[in-house]
Amino acid sequence: ALGLDYEMIKGKGPNFPEVITSDAQVEKLRGASAASELQYVYDAIRITKKELNGRVPLIGFAGAPLTIFCYMIEGSGSKTFSKAKKALYQRPDFSARLLQKITDISIAYLKNQIESGADLMQIFDSWAGSLSGEDFARYAVAPAKRITAELKARHPGLPVIAFPRGAGEKYVGLHQEIGADCIALDDGVTPEWAAANVQTGG
Repeated sequence: ALGLDYEMIKGKGPNFPEVITSDAQVEKLRGASAASELQYVYDAIRITKKELNGRVPLIGFAGAPLTIFCYMIEGSGSKTFSKAKKALYQRPDFSARLLQKITDISIAYLKNQIESGADLMQIFDSWAGSLSGEDFARYAVAPAKRITAELKARHPGLPVIAFPRGAGEKYVGLHQEIGADCIALDDGVTPEWAAANVQTGG
């Protein structure tokens, strides 16, 4: 919807034939209003919601801005995300503008999912664990926090699940920091550690 083509390759995941490398490319990307072009997603939510007939809640979903950023810079998944990290460290203004565009359309996209019938939202950050320290806070936590705040301002009481995969010990207290109602965990931590260290509730 932003105007950057991608394809899903079996066994590999998303692939972007053209990657973002310049300020001009960032400026060329479309804005949040482009979320309206994803009507097929919203139609699918309405159909699914009807078929569920109240049996279980329907979870809406979006990849987190950092994850989308990494794919747009790298072109595909990576073990190190060296190109994406280089952009974050060496070109902070460029990176901030791209993350802002991704965050803006993510908010519009999720709001449309809610209005189509989704009962709660999950923000899935596949590559949050690749960052640490201030970078984790700035590029993984801050966008998720803004998305959560915007959704809850528009839809008070909406449950939000944050999933910064690979966060490890940073999971502790993270849902409060983001403003989410729940934090999803990955297999990098044990259930015993999570039970002892990751608080539940508000």
